[in-house]
Formats: sequence, C-alpha cells, structure tokens
Amino acid sequence: MRWIYTSVLVLSSAALMAQSPATPRPTGGPKPQAVPTDWNNHDGYTSLFDGSTLSGWAGDAKVWSVEDNAIVGQYKSPEGGRNPETFLILQGKEPADFDLRLEIKLQGVTADSGIQYRSYIAPPTPPRPGAPAMPQADPRYIVGGYQCDANFIGNYTGQVVDGHGRIIVASRSEVVHAETGKPMERIAVVGTREELGGYWHPNEWNQMEIIARGHVLTHILNGHVMAVFIDDDTTKLREKGLIALQTAGSGTVKISFRNLWLKDLQ
Repeated sequence: MRWIYTSVLVLSSAALMAQSPATPRPTGGPKPQAVPTDWNNHDGYTSLFDGSTLSGWAGDAKVWSVEDNAIVGQYKSPEGGRNPETFLILQGKEPADFDLRLEIKLQGVTADSGIQYRSYIAPPTPPRPGAPAMPQADPRYIVGGYQCDANFIGNYTGQVVDGHGRIIVASRSEVVHAETGKPMERIAVVGTREELGGYWHPNEWNQMEIIARGHVLTHILNGHVMAVFIDDDTTKLREKGLIALQTAGSGTVKISFRNLWLKDLQ
C-alpha cells in the first residue's frame, strides 16, 4: 500500500516541475469545488423505516417498538443489572458498498448502542474465565461484524468495532490500516478524541453516517469524521452483510433511531 502512496506523490511532484516557468499561476488560491452536503437530499436513497411500524425489521418484541415516528429499543431495569445485548435486524438486504444515514438518540447514562453493517448472525459470546455470567439475548437477534459504536457518555461514540472478532479496530480520531498477518497500524489521525467527542450530544438527536467503499469504512458524526478503517486483512474482512441496530447497557436505557436512509451501490 505504501508504495502506491509514494508513487502518487512522486508523479504529482514531477507533473508540477514539468510546468513551463512562463505559465502564469492563478492568484487568490484554489477555489473550493465541493458544496456542503444536504442531509435532507435523499436522491438515490431508500427509506428503511416507514415511521410507524417495524415492517422490514426483525427483533425482540419485548425490546423494540415505535414511538413518535422513531424506532425505539429500551430496557426498564431499575435494579441496574446488565441488559442482554440484542439487535433489530434489517430484512432482505446485505449491502456491500453503500451510504447509510440515520439519526440516533441515547437516553440513560449507561445506554450503549451502535449500528451494525456487513454483519452476520453470530453465536452468543462465551463468558470469560472467572467473569460473571452475562444475560443472554434471543440467539436469533445476536449479530457480529462491523459496528459504528455509540454510548451515552460518548467516550466510544464513532469508533469502528469488529464485534465477535477484533473488537475495537479504529478508535475515535484514528485512521487504521489492517493487513493480513501484520499488526494493525494507525497511519493518521483526524483530530483528538476529546475534540471529536464534543460533537456527540447525549439526550439529543445526532446525525450519523456510515460510508463503505471496498475495504475502506468511514464513520461520520454530525458532519465530522470520527474514524476510518482500511481493512486489507483477507482472513477477517467482510465485503457485505446485514444491517442492524443495537440496544444494550445497564439498568433503564432508551435508544431511538429515525430517518434511516440507505444508498445501496452494489
């Protein structure tokens, strides 16, 4: 991969040096060609939620419902115990390259959530030796694969997770490259964890976007890149799979999703 980047830089430098000295250079600097994205422009997108039912989704009916035009996953556990990790799974779609846009809101200081993609139905996670037994969800609704993480206090929100596999693969602020048989490398940063964490708003609606192109996965929160993962590990990468929404955490939590739009590019 590195030789590709180096070659691009060398070729670009050579092209600049080949310019005639007599060629006038533009003044005032280059003008931006891109315009800000319109979050409400849904050209090419398909709505994943009709606003009133869970049609097209499958999950535990004791956890998932629709309230105020939003998909809601909640646990009411005043005793504060750990809740089973469960997922609402989109039916009939396993996209490879796509843009996924949605809004998410977490309520309850222990609320834990995320958006799964290129995922699969997974076996329950076995307990670690010596660790207390964890409550288990209905096995039909346990999912592994890539995840855009989210939690109420925001210390994990935006990172790239490989659930039931490598776990955290790109922490918030990191651009990480994975290659077969090698340790994962942080090749760049896009800010600091603290700065980027400031764009997350608990108890409020947040705009979240996942962009999947080939082996490059990008997470965006409220218009800011949170993390990028380049997965060239052929033993672990997934090129397509399920989309699912997660509800977990401890005690009483409520996770809400609305305005779910998918641009499937396959």
